[in-house]
Amino acid sequence: MNRAIQPAIEARWGMPFWSLLADFAAQELSIADTARALGVNDNTLRSLVRRHPSRDPFPPQRSKPVEYVLDTGEPFRAAVQRLAQTHTEHAAALDLGYSNQHHLRADLVKYGVAVTFQRPGAYTLAGVSATLREHAAAHGVSDSLMYWRVRRWGLCDRVFTTPVQRRDHRHAQVEQHTGEPFWGAVQRLARQGHSRRHVARELGYVRTSEYATFSETLRRHPDKNPWRTA
Repeated sequence: MNRAIQPAIEARWGMPFWSLLADFAAQELSIADTARALGVNDNTLRSLVRRHPSRDPFPPQRSKPVEYVLDTGEPFRAAVQRLAQTHTEHAAALDLGYSNQHHLRADLVKYGVAVTFQRPGAYTLAGVSATLREHAAAHGVSDSLMYWRVRRWGLCDRVFTTPVQRRDHRHAQVEQHTGEPFWGAVQRLARQGHSRRHVARELGYVRTSEYATFSETLRRHPDKNPWRTA
């Protein structure tokens, strides 16, 4: 530890450095907790304590798996297997009390625990772990409709499994209202410089869900989409 840090801590807390550590240890705080309270680096504090073993007030450090079992009563292996069903490796590590997934990975090897965690950004549907876009593509749901459903329903299975309503009957309504073919009206309004959302509103796709349907129609007919980029 930088020699200037120890006097600074003593001045800030108004007591000798080692007495301060002993006070934190008496409150059953770990070295990591004490380092955070003092505003110093965890590894730096550990290094200093190791250089002065006779003044070390902290009890021997237990492994994270042992700490977890003592704190929760749940076997470490069972906890890892449970979390692997819903968590990424990093999220599981944090839940188990690790600072990062690398330390968890080392303990999994040490204790012989073999699991497969969820991929970052993945969702498990019918036993299959994939990204949201992969699930949506597999069920014929467009990205825009998927995200609209997530905002409305939350992340759940029916975001992907609810059949997409193909509202081609809207074309007839537009043609009756405008007196011209649906795609003719779309292209005419686009040539006038209107945005896709503005054109959707002009044609009666007012609500967010209806705009998602309009966007899906454009996606299914790229040859007729006037906003399609090359």
